[in-house]
Amino acid sequence: MPGVPSGRGCNACRKQKKKINCEGQGEQRWKFVDRGHKRRTETELTKAESTTSSPVLTLVTPPFSPSNSTTVLISALAERINPKLDIKYQLVWNFGGYLLEVPRRLGVNAALDAAADLLVCSHKNYCGGRNGSDQLLLSKHGRALRLLREAITDRVTARSNETLCAVMLLMVTQLLLYPSQNLTYSHSEGAARLLKARGLGDPRDKFEQMLLATLRGPLVLEALINEKINFTKEEWQLLILNKLHDLNIDGEWVQWLARVPEFLQRTKDMDYSSAFEYQALVTEVSSLCERCRANVEALRFRMVNFTGAQVAPELVSHFHTNNLRILALTMGAGIILNRIMSALLPMDMMHAEESHQWAQEINQIQATYKPIPSTQHHHIIKAEQASHAMSSDANDHLLYPYQPNRVLPILFAVIVSLLGLAHFYQAFIRYKWLKFGFMMLWASSVWIAGLICRAFSAYNPEHINLYICQYVMILAGPVLYAASEYFILGRLLAYVPYHTPIQPGRVLSTFLFFSAAVEAITAAGASTVATSTDEPDRMDRGLNLVKAGLLLQAIIELGFLSLVALIEHRCRRSGHFPSKVKIPAYVLYITSIMMLVRCIFRAVEGFQQASCPTRDPHCSAVEQQEALLWVFEAANIALFVAALAVWHPG
Repeated sequence: MPGVPSGRGCNACRKQKKKINCEGQGEQRWKFVDRGHKRRTETELTKAESTTSSPVLTLVTPPFSPSNSTTVLISALAERINPKLDIKYQLVWNFGGYLLEVPRRLGVNAALDAAADLLVCSHKNYCGGRNGSDQLLLSKHGRALRLLREAITDRVTARSNETLCAVMLLMVTQLLLYPSQNLTYSHSEGAARLLKARGLGDPRDKFEQMLLATLRGPLVLEALINEKINFTKEEWQLLILNKLHDLNIDGEWVQWLARVPEFLQRTKDMDYSSAFEYQALVTEVSSLCERCRANVEALRFRMVNFTGAQVAPELVSHFHTNNLRILALTMGAGIILNRIMSALLPMDMMHAEESHQWAQEINQIQATYKPIPSTQHHHIIKAEQASHAMSSDANDHLLYPYQPNRVLPILFAVIVSLLGLAHFYQAFIRYKWLKFGFMMLWASSVWIAGLICRAFSAYNPEHINLYICQYVMILAGPVLYAASEYFILGRLLAYVPYHTPIQPGRVLSTFLFFSAAVEAITAAGASTVATSTDEPDRMDRGLNLVKAGLLLQAIIELGFLSLVALIEHRCRRSGHFPSKVKIPAYVLYITSIMMLVRCIFRAVEGFQQASCPTRDPHCSAVEQQEALLWVFEAANIALFVAALAVWHPG
């Protein structure tokens, strides 16, 4: 029938016009094609079955792995602490191996998570050359500080290793955010408080051991410039010697610096009149200096003989930079110890010269070793800061036993200048007494110059020439003021020539001769003392000259007072003691007593300085108190000049 299929075959057979019957007649057959894999042949299947005894399992990786914020942070931190990074950007090498333990501890402490997140962002910015003023970084920094503050308020969380690790990560972040700034203070103070709250004992696990081994260096160095980090001697020993690892040549510098706060406190509390206590401290510090010199030489020898054959090629640069930074840290510790020795033995210039040499070598190492601003690199910066501060203190102690006042020299210079103008008017314009006016202006000029040099020296306490100028002029000025008294006495005797024991003209010439002798002896002794800080014998000779000049000055003043008293006695006995004689006589009493007090003050200072058992030029109790200088020297002489200006003898 037309339109009706005549065959009984399937659709495929019908298309091929086969006139046969087939299975599946009347049904539509479908072909299934495996588009993902190539169909194996019988030979391949037989070969596969013969080579394996178990079915082949295919591991299919999903396109997106399940994750959350913690796993994302772990992955990011693991990428940042990759040991295969270049040494200039490698966190583990520069900041400590404890960073390798941080990823597995994330998700437990919110403060640690926030600090790790900030570390990842700051390191990424540092590697990209961007600064720390990014808004995202600032917000993350604020969040990390807020969560750390919350963690510290909880007594349990504050004692955990994770909270301490969060503080250390913030210290690292601070260096990454501000690499070009020499930060004086960091989060070491907070870490020190956490350690005190936790208790300083043996570490409980390996992670805590790694934290303490990394943290002790910044703590020791910052304690030298931050008084708020104040561990006791026993606490320093627990922190440094608590089985962290053997303190070999690479770590001995930490042990030395841990004793520096003790040495500084002992120097403050020491009785310098006790030679035994002083010598014991000198011996202890000197032994550490000798040990430091030996370690520096050993480290230099190790660097010279390091060929790189002992380690893998990719680790040669690591070992070389490690030797450089350990050498720099050891020399930094040696500079600080040398500063203490310079303060204890100011005559010995060897320690200052060695410190200067080591400081130059450290600068060369810093120019060569320029990695990421690491903890060790920060150690070197802090060691330089501390040694510079202690260098200033040692130089101040070498020239001054105190921090010199910067205001009083200027104040007294202005006062004496005004009084000098008053004397100029009275002597040269009003009374026409030129000889007395010349002597007063000469003495005032010398003393004002000494006060001006003192002001400049206070701002530059290490400048030896300024120190010499102010010392000599301040010591010589009052001697010239005392010579002006002799003109007054000569004029006084001219009014009562019949009561004088000697001729008035000879009185003036005799006292002026002795005054010139005193001036010469005092100036020679003062200049010798000021220029012989490293020559004990020469300083002794200078002190002897100063003492001789002061004693001679005191004897002259006593003779002067005796002569004035004799004239007053004879005038009163004769019944003739007019006001023109009485007022100058009383003024001479006052000024002579002032000058005698000044001579006694300087003589006591000189004798104490000469009898010091420690050979320290500043061990005198009088010289160590600057206030005594301004009271018995400056104020006393200023009143002397003021008295002669008010009751002018012209």
